[in-house]
Amino acid sequence: MNINNINESQFQKIDSIRKIIVHDHARRFASINLRNLGKCGLSWRSDLIEPMVMFSPDESTVWIGVDQQLVALDLNQGKISVALPLNSSLVQILALSFITVVLTELEVFILNLDNSIQCIKGLPEIGSEISIQGKDLIIGLLDGDVLILNIETGNFKETAMSY
Repeated sequence: MNINNINESQFQKIDSIRKIIVHDHARRFASINLRNLGKCGLSWRSDLIEPMVMFSPDESTVWIGVDQQLVALDLNQGKISVALPLNSSLVQILALSFITVVLTELEVFILNLDNSIQCIKGLPEIGSEISIQGKDLIIGLLDGDVLILNIETGNFKETAMSY
């Protein structure tokens, strides 16, 4: 699945229903071919940020995010199942067989398989990466600290460590 940079006039030619992320003051535009859904459009404002694409393990959902926008597309039904504006820039999407985790600079979101939000947690520092170890979400912060979030309870563990 390729994301192809296009210009604004090419973006405007894409049917409105196929524009999955649209920014009012966009400076960048792209198209993405989504299998049975065909060509879809994205627009965003940042010159430095590229869109992220992450498939669910069963490939029935594709998560697409850029800047402060996140969308989940149900590829079987051909519809948007999540459209979420974010408070800060998207850093990483981690789609697992039992949850999806979204890291922004200032928050982490855990979404259930039905795409309902299980929890949202604010971060004390800018988030830089996430990984899963058993029932724990490991959140690396830009300052070198690491937070551990239990994905079953949605609670941070008391101990933070540096990496």
